[in-house]
Amino acid sequence: MNTPNEKLEHKHEKITEQLTQAKLAINTETCFVGHTLVLMGDDDYKRIDEIQVGDMVMAMPEDGIGEPVAKRVVNTMQFENKAIWYLGVSDHGSQYSVSDFAVTPEHPFCVYGYAPDVHKHEDDNPITFYDAPQWKQVQELRVGDVVMNVDGMYYTVVCVKPFAKDYKDGIAWLQGGTFMQNWQGQSRGSLWNIAEPRGLGKMISEFETNEENDENIIETDTPLHTPLYDNQGATGLTATGTQYAPYTTTVYNIEVEDYHTYFVGHNFILVHNKNNRGC
Repeated sequence: MNTPNEKLEHKHEKITEQLTQAKLAINTETCFVGHTLVLMGDDDYKRIDEIQVGDMVMAMPEDGIGEPVAKRVVNTMQFENKAIWYLGVSDHGSQYSVSDFAVTPEHPFCVYGYAPDVHKHEDDNPITFYDAPQWKQVQELRVGDVVMNVDGMYYTVVCVKPFAKDYKDGIAWLQGGTFMQNWQGQSRGSLWNIAEPRGLGKMISEFETNEENDENIIETDTPLHTPLYDNQGATGLTATGTQYAPYTTTVYNIEVEDYHTYFVGHNFILVHNKNNRGC
């Protein structure tokens, strides 16, 4: 049987491994759209595209454990024509998104555990916590993953999928809308004006049939790199469906001294930055 010291060493090794993986991913391009809100060091907030070097933002140790403190921004980044995904998170125990993000698929969020039955009340959907927090890219997140905000409140992922290009300039199409059940096979979805001055953008319409968007189809009836969900949640299978051209836009990131983390969105969820080697 392991001694307390051996257990502590094992936990430390797991945290170190997670940090190493996050740092190895520095070369990937990870950013948010310009309207994304960032929690500042004075508890106010600012759009990420308005933050300047020298600004103070709230940050947390890279292991996802500890108290938030103000840290200085040492670099800002802007990149053009980058594909973005939709990420929706809810208060734990609610199936409806309370924070929406438009973010590049490689951006890492800090995940604390898993609560798969997102349609149930929190008392019927307890969180299974990991031994140590894990950094997961947006494209690796699954419905039920648990993230945390600056106040230590937990939120669950309820929707995560790529935005597609729409036939209308400047408009993004979200295949299947904000619902996850068999979304890859849907011909309906929601239209989003990403340029609208909100944290994500403005949903123009839900369940919009997008037959006019056939010009942006890359492949039909093809295996995709996204998991298949039914009304019970993830099936463990990889989906087959229609692949559309990705929606691309200008995106932004910041580099934060020491901790390399910051808090984003209307509920200020913990994310990692990627230093200065890419967005």
